[in-house]
Amino acid sequence: MRNRVFLVFCAFTLANLSGASAINYYSPTLFGSIGISDVALYTGIYGLVKAVASLIFYILLVDLIGRRRPVIVSSLACSLCLWFVGSYVKVGHPADIISAGGTLSDSTTKGGQAATAMIMIYSIFWSFGLNGIPWIVSGEIFPGALRNLSGTWAALVQWAIQFPITKALPYIFSSFGYGTWYFFASWMLVATAWAFFLLPETKGLTIDQMDIIFGYNTDAPYSIPHSSRTTKEIPMMIEHAGEKEV
Repeated sequence: MRNRVFLVFCAFTLANLSGASAINYYSPTLFGSIGISDVALYTGIYGLVKAVASLIFYILLVDLIGRRRPVIVSSLACSLCLWFVGSYVKVGHPADIISAGGTLSDSTTKGGQAATAMIMIYSIFWSFGLNGIPWIVSGEIFPGALRNLSGTWAALVQWAIQFPITKALPYIFSSFGYGTWYFFASWMLVATAWAFFLLPETKGLTIDQMDIIFGYNTDAPYSIPHSSRTTKEIPMMIEHAGEKEV
């Protein structure tokens, strides 16, 4: 079971290092850093886009696409968006210009519009990745007898990681400035690699099949991340395991 416990820990830790909570709690600071003056409006738009994208994905698409591939695509796309925003803040210094009473140039203004669009695109991709997939996976991979404990563990990791990150963000932002965006972008690259190498596809699998994926009481190695291999190899492994027991 330790593989499953560790998987849940990694999933929720990376979800909290995605930058989404930072934008949620400190949107005035982060939107202000890219030169936006009407932060309340854009915070509302950000929340609306994220909510609509989440509803579309988790109602219509999650059982068609699966769990693993959305996390890979989502994390990579989120990372690229955050790298763009951080680079704009580094080069354009829009917040410094506005606070000094200056006027943004046309190129800086257009760059700010592009950075704002990237944040909205980020919210869309994040919504079908580490926003909800960790909760789904944590509910699928444990046996029924452990579901209460697994749900408690997932919630514990979620809030135990989110609290210090949220409290530390003002200090991170004051110390690193544009590097704050790079910080979260780097973690999204880590999440991409983690999902590719260590996150198995769990869509439509039974608990017995989960045991095989995670190497519990079988000769199967942990893990079989690629959904195509999972679909093809797990039935054969179950049959082989049954033959050994006989």
